[in-house]
Amino acid sequence: MSAASSQQRDRPPVALAFPSEVTNDDLTQLWVLPHPRSGAPAYYAISNDGHGTLFELIVTRPTAPASQSWFLREATSFEGQVVADGAMHILSRIDPAFVLLGILGLEHDGKRFWPLDDWAEAATDAHVTRRLALHTDPSSTSCSSQSPTALTNAWPDITAFVLHPMMHKHLLRICSTQPQTHTCDGLVYRLDWSRVIAILDEKVERLCVGAHDILTAQSARSTGCSDEAFDTPETDGIRRIAREWIGAYLAHHIRERWASGESTSSRT
Repeated sequence: MSAASSQQRDRPPVALAFPSEVTNDDLTQLWVLPHPRSGAPAYYAISNDGHGTLFELIVTRPTAPASQSWFLREATSFEGQVVADGAMHILSRIDPAFVLLGILGLEHDGKRFWPLDDWAEAATDAHVTRRLALHTDPSSTSCSSQSPTALTNAWPDITAFVLHPMMHKHLLRICSTQPQTHTCDGLVYRLDWSRVIAILDEKVERLCVGAHDILTAQSARSTGCSDEAFDTPETDGIRRIAREWIGAYLAHHIRERWASGESTSSRT
């Protein structure tokens, strides 16, 4: 990881950590999109590396106020300045399929094929409605006369993100398509749950192998068993923890759909 600071002089400096292969020119803007699980606003950045690599901006702060600060090193435009609140901004890779699934899965009946721009607009309205339901006082009528369509500026980036050229290949990972004339790209789309479940199951298998030692230790702590009890990646305890990790980036209804489809998905 490398450290950097904000390049904008009109704002206070921030401490930013990002993968060493990413340069300042690789990231052109931050997108405000619903978090795949909670639906709360979160920041994302698409790399200009030609592969559509997506990063989530995560902010960590010390638990106690003023208990930590960052002194910015040389080679930054804020050399010698201090980040007094101790916050660290981290660009962490995230699979775009998670973000797309969180956006489009909220407006999906499992049957209808959508032109992509229409689906993105409908998803925007659904997320606006969701945010209003979470943040409007039930006893108040101040927002009752405003339609979701009138408030789409609450999620201005959703449609542009879904239609971004770099997202097309990731859409095809979770959607089935049919040719259709007079649409923005000559196709109509529908979530394909068999593809979604296959992707999630594959991620579990990769975690069970690639993070075996960490999963083993966590599973042992949660069950009170010794590490030696978990000696293969196929152990149910390890798999359960891996599914919980993946589930941290899935909305409740998608986790339920995944669980119901587990029996028909491959575990090889």
